[in-house]
Amino acid sequence: MKSGSALTPKVILELRQVCKDFHTRQGRLHVLDKVSLRVRRGDFLCLLGPAGCGKSTLFHICAGLEEPDSGQVLIDSQPVAGPGPDRGVVFQDGALFPWLTVRGNVEFGLTMQNVPAGERRERCDEALELVRLRKFADVNIHQLSAGMRQRAAIARAVVLQPKVLLMDEPFAALDAQTRNIMQEELQRIWAQTGTAVVFVTSNVSEAVRLGDRVAVMSFRPGRIKREVPVHRSRPRLADDPHLMEIRTFLVRDLKEDAHLAVEEELGDA
Repeated sequence: MKSGSALTPKVILELRQVCKDFHTRQGRLHVLDKVSLRVRRGDFLCLLGPAGCGKSTLFHICAGLEEPDSGQVLIDSQPVAGPGPDRGVVFQDGALFPWLTVRGNVEFGLTMQNVPAGERRERCDEALELVRLRKFADVNIHQLSAGMRQRAAIARAVVLQPKVLLMDEPFAALDAQTRNIMQEELQRIWAQTGTAVVFVTSNVSEAVRLGDRVAVMSFRPGRIKREVPVHRSRPRLADDPHLMEIRTFLVRDLKEDAHLAVEEELGDA
């Protein structure tokens, strides 16, 4: 990309000094502390950190499912006021409707937007083609493998033509082989759509393989410790030596925070 402000991609999603507390039986839990991020058009940002660092809370705030206690979340320079079709959302479990077919799930959001039936079907077919599920359009969700269900969940998100795709550890429950395939597929889908992606993960190798930037979060309260660029052409292979170097750096960087997360989980055990 050439330099120059006129050619800098537009900021699609921006977080400004976002803070969030939860109130538990043990007292106030400071989850997020002054988190600021910018996601530009076409970005692939991986949000990486140990369990308990607030990654999923930040994901829910970006999706409009939680409100920050202070700070701002902007989508296309407008404050986020709840869920919206400008943000496609993919959860770890897919969150598909089991009583609907694949087509019914993918068309659901379009139906809620009162998109005409003909256009719904055309856009659904395009999304299913993108994720390679076209011939499974009329199959019930319970008949799909775990990997195929996540393909359907991605299709349901991208069919809305969102400005940013938010993904919360979508491959965490998959076996190693399927996870590897889905990482390859997501790179292809991102390249074809050009949609900005924010991908939450606890897996360092996954973050380095997928992201153009990796935003590293500290253990609670979650803060952005650093952003690490990943300058590598695509498609990326899991055993790329350059990626292994970045992975080693990030593992070392996260070591102390990972120990804190384990100690908190174990308590006095």
